[in-house]
Amino acid sequence: ILFLCLFIFFISDVFAAHISGGEIFYQYIGPGTLPNTNQYRITLRLFRECTATTPFDNPATIRIFNTSDNSLYSDFSVPLNNVQTISIDPSNYPCITNVPPVCYEVAFYILMVDLPVSVGGYSIVYTRCCRVNNILNITPNTNVGNLFTATIPGTSVLGPGGNNASPVFVLRDTAIVCGGNPFTLDFGASDPDIGDSISFSFCAAYDGPPVGGAAPPPNQ
Repeated sequence: ILFLCLFIFFISDVFAAHISGGEIFYQYIGPGTLPNTNQYRITLRLFRECTATTPFDNPATIRIFNTSDNSLYSDFSVPLNNVQTISIDPSNYPCITNVPPVCYEVAFYILMVDLPVSVGGYSIVYTRCCRVNNILNITPNTNVGNLFTATIPGTSVLGPGGNNASPVFVLRDTAIVCGGNPFTLDFGASDPDIGDSISFSFCAAYDGPPVGGAAPPPNQ
């Protein structure tokens, strides 16, 4: 399960140049057009500030690996589907004086793909260079990339004829955190597959490509 963590702390107005969060999720559509294949709808969702100077990738490269041996199954060039804007009304946050503008653009990429039925399953991956400026808990903050991933289980987990859709987080927005004030953020998720259970755990973040490696070669 991929974590989408968007904690926003404003000290002064900053102008971000890169994406600041995202997620990958997928839906099982049904049997593929060829025998022994399944069709999936894969969605990549990326956040950036409205003042960002670096455009969203168009197209974005979504990579699919064979989970059993980490070999590359294929690269897919996916065009930008649409961009939505979300913003926060400063009047809802009386705990902050001189509230800065909070505006994010959300890019959506949608890939329809038929994948052969596999024992080991697949890993879906998107990587991108760099992060937003002025992150205090990552050093050096702009030289660390992003990696978003989701796993499609194989028949070793699902059994013959089994299929799966990924859980989807409830959170579809961003938030302001007021220091010293009570704060809750819903990190719940839903799973369309009847009988599936969802668990959560903290783990070390995956690294992504550094500056100059916005689209790493297929062997990375």
